[in-house]
Amino acid sequence: MKSSFKTIASTILHITDAQDIWLSRINGQSPSKWPGSDLQVQSPSDAGDLLIQSSHRFFLFIDSQLPTFPTKIIQYENMKGITYSNTVEEIVAHAMNHSTFHRGQVITMLRELGVDKLDSTDMISFFREIKERKKDVLD
Repeated sequence: MKSSFKTIASTILHITDAQDIWLSRINGQSPSKWPGSDLQVQSPSDAGDLLIQSSHRFFLFIDSQLPTFPTKIIQYENMKGITYSNTVEEIVAHAMNHSTFHRGQVITMLRELGVDKLDSTDMISFFREIKERKKDVLD
């Protein structure tokens, strides 16, 4: 398919890799290669499982930090070795915006393949699900 990546699985894997890279950078590491470059993903479902795990790690890490953590300045190197610095909140906003862009591509690819029953990928749906999970844990 014509998109940023040729397949749904490779698009999902790219989202996962980017999230993992940004989480590594927030933790003071500067990866020099894409984490999933050695993975052999067999299906979009396998890639989806990896994305869910990555998103869960990202969420749990950010959720466990102090309220002042979003304003912390992180210095990191990109894949080309260029040093940058950004606040955590800028990094998180970028990482989630990047994911949203590619999730839209995945939805379009799925629709082109005839899939018409899809769960919501909207951010508000994510927030509602998180609130529901927290409520279930407290009950």
